[in-house]
Order: sequence, then C-alpha cells, then structure tokens
Amino acid sequence: MTKRTSRREFFQAAGGAATGLMASAHPSPAAAQIQAQSASRTSMGNRFRALLQGPDPVVCMGAHDVLAARLVEMYGIPSIFIGGSTGASNGHALPDIGLVSTTELIEYAARIMANIDIPALVDADDAGGTPLDVYRNAKAFERAGAGAVMYEDRVRVERLKGNTRVSPTNEMVDRIH
Repeated sequence: MTKRTSRREFFQAAGGAATGLMASAHPSPAAAQIQAQSASRTSMGNRFRALLQGPDPVVCMGAHDVLAARLVEMYGIPSIFIGGSTGASNGHALPDIGLVSTTELIEYAARIMANIDIPALVDADDAGGTPLDVYRNAKAFERAGAGAVMYEDRVRVERLKGNTRVSPTNEMVDRIH
C-alpha cells in the first residue's frame, strides 16, 4: 500500500524536484546572478530596443492582468503587450471608446509591469493628445517600467462621438517629437 501524502507534501516534493532540474539546466548560480544583475541595470526601453534589433520577429504576447503577464514570462516569451483601454476599461466596466484617462492607463500598466521582468509594449491611446501631454505621459510610462509605448493616430474627442477621424500628419509629427 502506498503512503498517502498531503497536498503540501506533494508540492514541497515537486518544488524540490523542479529546483533540482532548474539547477542542472543552469551552469552556475554565479552566472545566473551576473545575468540578472546586468538585466536589472539595463532599462526596459533598451531591452525592448535590443529585441527589435535582433534577427527574429519580436513576439509580444497580450496580457490583460498580472497573472497572464507572469504566465507569459514563465513560458519564455521575451516581451508582452499591455492593451490600453480594453484592459483598463474592463476594470471599470466601461466600453473601449476612450473613456479611461491616460493616468488610469499608466496605473493599469504599472500594476502589471511591477510584477514581471520582461519589457512591455503598452498601448497609450492618444496619451493626452497634445505634444506636451504626450511628452509628460511618455515619461510617466517610462517611470512605470514600459519598454515601449504605442500611440493612436485618431482624435479622442471624435472617437467618443463614434467617428474615427485620423489626426492630421503635422499633429502626429509634433507628438512624436
């Protein structure tokens, strides 16, 4: 007759086995520590830029919450995509028509990015619209840990009315500058 074990004993044994496998997969703890230190010193923007300059296409798996982001990271995907109003709007039970403020988008993305160690491409909607707003909010996204930010080229006020007027080219150029 086999000995019955509790769930706690099972997970402790499984954790020990997994730790042994992880240790054998990595050459040495010192090498892992050096790699972790160099990754922590490199900004997420630089890490995302390095992915873009690599030979392979960049995979940004969508993650709408911390759990999904952690699973993406654990699976080995090099970066994530954090949707803007879709995820943040769902948290407020609002439709994705631009009703969530840029500050709420930053806070939403920051909660996710604080729990992972891979760069994130974050949807910033129009980031406030004006060049000054875009500048200030880009800095806020950077402080929150974003690797890259994506801006819409649609006018938010028009979007609220159901129209999808594209921003004039000179406005988009001003936002980028």
